[in-house]
Amino acid sequence: MDAFCGPGGNAIQLALHSPHVIAIDLDARKLDLAAHNAEVYGVRDRIEFIHGDALHVMSMLSAQGRKVDSVLLSPPWYVGWGGCSCGHGNLVLQAEQCMHACFTMVSAACYA
Repeated sequence: MDAFCGPGGNAIQLALHSPHVIAIDLDARKLDLAAHNAEVYGVRDRIEFIHGDALHVMSMLSAQGRKVDSVLLSPPWYVGWGGCSCGHGNLVLQAEQCMHACFTMVSAACYA
């Protein structure tokens, strides 16, 4: 899973080596660009694009019992984020919430 996919570079790289990738972004324009880029690289059929707030989407997927092998967290660290609607002033809280959401979806995890 690429929780903040932006224009899709990381999701595309993951899809080159994985049969299924979930790509999430709050910005519909970036998500459309990611889908276009995935088509260009021939991996569009391997990526499930989801428009929404990454924290909410991960919580929803977790509640549905969906699991993933890994979660890539590379959020845009600027005002307004792009992947989460909580705002710039809560970056530490947002990071903690992302980590919690990730741990509910993967069976084993590590972070640095």
